Amino acid sequence: MAKTTLNLKMSYKGKLLDIVKSGNDFTNKWVIGSNKHLFWQILDPSFPDRHLFVTKMGNDLYMNLIPGTNLSCSKDGTPVDNSYLKSNGILKGNQLKLNSDMTGVLALNPDWEIKYEFSEPWKRLLTEEERQIVTQYSRRGELSAVDRFNRGMIVIFTILTIMFLILYDTILKPDAIDVSTIEARLAQIQRAQRIEAPLPVAQQPSFDDDAAARVRAAAAAQARAEAAAAQARKPTGTPGAGTGGEASRTFGAFSPSATSVAQPFQAVTTTQSFVAATPGGRAGGGGSGGPGGGPGAGSGYSSTFDPSATGGYNQTDLGSVAFGTPGGPGTSTRPGDNVAVFTGDASKIAPRGRPIAQTAETQRVIQSFKASAIKPISEGAIATAPEEQRPDLEKIAIAVNGRKGQITQLYRTSAAVKAASGSILIMLYIDKHGNVTAAEVTPTSEGFSEKFLKDVKNLVEGWNFNVSDKAIYEFTVRLTQG
Repeated sequence: MAKTTLNLKMSYKGKLLDIVKSGNDFTNKWVIGSNKHLFWQILDPSFPDRHLFVTKMGNDLYMNLIPGTNLSCSKDGTPVDNSYLKSNGILKGNQLKLNSDMTGVLALNPDWEIKYEFSEPWKRLLTEEERQIVTQYSRRGELSAVDRFNRGMIVIFTILTIMFLILYDTILKPDAIDVSTIEARLAQIQRAQRIEAPLPVAQQPSFDDDAAARVRAAAAAQARAEAAAAQARKPTGTPGAGTGGEASRTFGAFSPSATSVAQPFQAVTTTQSFVAATPGGRAGGGGSGGPGGGPGAGSGYSSTFDPSATGGYNQTDLGSVAFGTPGGPGTSTRPGDNVAVFTGDASKIAPRGRPIAQTAETQRVIQSFKASAIKPISEGAIATAPEEQRPDLEKIAIAVNGRKGQITQLYRTSAAVKAASGSILIMLYIDKHGNVTAAEVTPTSEGFSEKFLKDVKNLVEGWNFNVSDKAIYEFTVRLTQG
């Protein structure tokens, strides 16, 4: 076999440092120099930084000699000089052609030298026995039944997984809802987690039936007791102008042409004081008696009170409770609609479904919003609002949900004085700067005091929102004890 592999051997002070071979360590070129990043580094400051030492042109290899170096070559073991190399075209200038029948040594300096020679490439030749062994063990072994089953299951599950991923991505995957801001995303999550819808008016929570019945029975008994007391104070003389004047002052002037108007009924439990005189006595007080009355400094009515009459008192003898809509004065028909029962001063209880009173300035602000054709948007209708209004409405909804605790705190303070449960409807009129310029507070349940509702109105009118335009926002707050 021909010698085709070039071997380069580098020595330092006669000691072999390294050997590189063409075809394995390099193919087309080999670079040496004093650069520390080179594989063959010559530790001499006078040596070039990088030098192309061996290069390949065509099928031949050439060595680029460094000026000032000593070269000694041999052909078939016989030394040859430079004139032989030049005359045979082996050495041209500083370029030496490397022939396979020659060897040489290049002395870079007194310490460093490089030797080159050619050798035959080595190849391992296998015997017949070795070839049989390689043939026997080079093929794959037969799979057992367990291996075949495991491989089949892995393939099946892989196919099923790919099919499920494709099916989920094309059919089962829910549509993504694009939200532009973090606030809008938070509002979307809150709407999905908490849905709060106000109950219809007919289904609003009311007092316990048994408790209401007891209160109504006590109110009826009190009314009957007062009627009996009034009958005991009834004057014995002929009623005159004084009686009519007192009735006019108490109940107002009577007009025969007036038309009765149905008003919502409320059963109110109140307290009233009266003084009964001893038999034959007269009630004290200032003023002159009315016509037809007896003499004295009182009202002109003589007392008919009998202390012994209380022994035969029977609460069931005082009358019955009405059960229908009143037909006129003195009727025994009870109103048929729902009757709310309160204890205390009825004038302090706000009627259901009617906003609390507004000042003239607040009414002008509300009218200006209505004149601008701004439609109220409730907390559950933001998704159906115009697209340009949704960012502001979502910001308002987030802020309102975070501030409902302030209203709850007011309710707890009010409930400690006057207990009530139900819901209130609040409508905010917000200007373009985010300030609440007006608010309408409407109780949708009976029992809330006007003071509490006014406190809620004053609270929400102090709120401020980060919006860019006017808006009317409506929301409901449910308030329960517990």
